[in-house]
Amino acid sequence: MATRGEGSSYQASVVTMSEPLPTEADFLLNDGGPVPQEAWKNFGGLSLEQAYEKFCDRAYLYSQDFEFMGERAFAYYYEVLDRYVRETIETLDEERLMVLSTVHRIIDVHLIHRSGYLCGEYSGEGAVDAMGLPGRVVSLCDCVMPAIAERSLSSRIPDSDATDEDLTISWQGLRNLAESMKPSEPPSPHPQSSPHLPS
Repeated sequence: MATRGEGSSYQASVVTMSEPLPTEADFLLNDGGPVPQEAWKNFGGLSLEQAYEKFCDRAYLYSQDFEFMGERAFAYYYEVLDRYVRETIETLDEERLMVLSTVHRIIDVHLIHRSGYLCGEYSGEGAVDAMGLPGRVVSLCDCVMPAIAERSLSSRIPDSDATDEDLTISWQGLRNLAESMKPSEPPSPHPQSSPHLPS
């Protein structure tokens, strides 16, 4: 169980409090499948703070729900995963390593398989801004990779031969993917030449 205040102090990477809470329809996957009942039952209607408090009680169990959230619900509640990882990355035990591995996989799934939605390529009713998700993932990866590289982890992910180097490489791959999905910065206008003043 995560204790708030452990590890690095958390600062939200994006202000999402102004976004309306995801509705039950927002938990729909973009393949038109049914609303994932467990994800909606566990997180539907919760504020970010409430969702985080609940997540910390059973992080590994609840992390599974994020894979089956619809795109808007995931983009909204992504902050829960981000905060948990940042607050526990310096104190990784066996359970937290499992959560870290699961979080990596879930973000990867959402970015790859639902990238059109998350990058804002969909339009029309129900489409939402992805709340800067690719940039937020890049920021999280930049937090995780040095923390893994700078310490020798005494625990390993159960049923896995993953090494510290493997973990770093996998998060670097996720960072590369998220970086490639960030919106292009508009080109800065060339500064106009100052007119010569008469002498």
